[in-house]
Amino acid sequence: MAEAAACGLPVLISDKVSIWRELEADGAGLVAPYDLSGTSRLLSGWLEMPEDARRQMRDRARKCFASRCEIGR
Repeated sequence: MAEAAACGLPVLISDKVSIWRELEADGAGLVAPYDLSGTSRLLSGWLEMPEDARRQMRDRARKCFASRCEIGR
């Protein structure tokens, strides 16, 4: 997750990953339950997202990494 966010890649994760709340709060990715339906929703949500919204999420992913995961913090 951290590596993807550091590169400006939004994270698609389940609610079983420990940092899901922070990612969701920062708008740095999409979160769904850990099951087939949740995974399907993550992929569909990303593929159906307008490009402008994807771009904004990429920016928020970088900011999320910088504020929560960057080693100097």
